[in-house]
Amino acid sequence: MDGDDIGQWLQQQKQPTTWTRLLPEQQERLTALGVQPDQAPSPAPAAGHAAKGPSKTQ
Repeated sequence: MDGDDIGQWLQQQKQPTTWTRLLPEQQERLTALGVQPDQAPSPAPAAGHAAKGPSKTQ
């Protein structure tokens, strides 16, 4: 629309960090249009022993 990429804008608004920066009224308006924020990715599982340095037994 007028040179703006609406799809790109919409994807940006759905990002969890962007969604939290929106005013409550903006979030309500987007929700009323059926737009929901993307789910934040789960934190990475804790690294195993392989990621640590050598142990005393090595």
